[in-house]
Amino acid sequence: MKSVHPVRLDRRAVLRGAGSIAVAIPFLEAMRPAWAQAQPKRFIAMFSSNGVIQDAWRPTGTETNFLLGRSLAPLEPFKSDVVVIQGLTLSAKGAVHPAAMAGLLTGTPADDTFARGPGNAGWATGPSIDQVIASEIAKKTRTRFKSLELGALTDSGSDLGGFRMVFAGPSLPIPPENNPLNAFKRLFTGLQQGGDTAALQKMIAQRRSILDAVKGEYERMKVRLGSEDRVKLDAHLVSVREIETDLLALPTANPSAACSQPAIGTPGSAMPAVAKAQMDIIVAALACDLTRVATLQLLRSGAQNSYPWIGVNDKHHDLGHRPDSDTAARDKLVKIETWYAEQFAYLVGKLKEKGLLDSTLVLWGNELGVGNTHDRRNAPFVLAGRAGGALRPGRYLNYPGVSHNNLLVSCGKAMDLELSTFGEPSWCQGPLRGLIA
Repeated sequence: MKSVHPVRLDRRAVLRGAGSIAVAIPFLEAMRPAWAQAQPKRFIAMFSSNGVIQDAWRPTGTETNFLLGRSLAPLEPFKSDVVVIQGLTLSAKGAVHPAAMAGLLTGTPADDTFARGPGNAGWATGPSIDQVIASEIAKKTRTRFKSLELGALTDSGSDLGGFRMVFAGPSLPIPPENNPLNAFKRLFTGLQQGGDTAALQKMIAQRRSILDAVKGEYERMKVRLGSEDRVKLDAHLVSVREIETDLLALPTANPSAACSQPAIGTPGSAMPAVAKAQMDIIVAALACDLTRVATLQLLRSGAQNSYPWIGVNDKHHDLGHRPDSDTAARDKLVKIETWYAEQFAYLVGKLKEKGLLDSTLVLWGNELGVGNTHDRRNAPFVLAGRAGGALRPGRYLNYPGVSHNNLLVSCGKAMDLELSTFGEPSWCQGPLRGLIA
């Protein structure tokens, strides 16, 4: 039985403290008169690079009775929440890694007129599906942020085509925010006007939580809420404090330095901490309805980073070009791919923990199917969530030779867009058969 709420709150309510400090709060039952009765739909896209070892990634079995491949083993606890998609060809045109990166979410060829040097590609020639979804949502509901683009060690200052996957339109890339502290400040602290990141960094470094600054307002609000809302608000503030703790735990005293791209091939020791912090921030932002669309770019296309925290000190891209007969390289690649599956599992788990997964569609993609041949066939894709009932998870589906543009159409339809095609029309035949209800 739901409790009675003695107070009604605006859906944009925040906890305010002295000065410019404010903390966003999640949807509460006390906000329901200003909120649609059903959970709003949300969309997240996540990227990892360099293709996969197919026989370790590919499931075996039938649509509903299947075994996950070795590198997808971390998804086992969420097997009933995901759809593993095999067989799609990532449609792209241009230099292999960069053009595929540009086409991953746009389904368009890269415009090589603006390619920066040999072996690279220009920008995508159309918008990415996340931005189209965000624009449609904005026509009906205004959130504080139309969309949220976060990344980890993505070479955010580069203008090379292989470093961007989100596009507002033709040749209009949207760079990801690589610094979790900047993202945290922008989303949760009310410092958007007048405050600066240095001040927030100092506060966190001194272990004076922003939650301490709003403690008085929190106590006043809490006693006016029903029991369900008190539990939900407490859980959210615990999450905010955990994010603060993660920011303190970054492997350097300067989060900006921690989140920058290291020299090619050097150990990126900040990567695990940054990736976790960014995922926590995305989930908290969705829970607060600050945005309903987010992307997470982990590294870039053709990434040459190493992974010392899992015992892989070789460069990822170089490993991907070793022949199939090099079993040591294959084992290291499977380790890397398993680590990325762990990140996806963490994101799915956090969404489920917050009660957001059923209303969310999460897409995980890669710019290649196979690294050592640059083959875009059998591009690895995994979906998670139910998109408010539009997606039936717990399945393994195979679409041999079908363009991934059809997957992008399906994602749009799952998010209530009226689409029959997406991206380059000649690459698209419509939504994937049997994927979306």
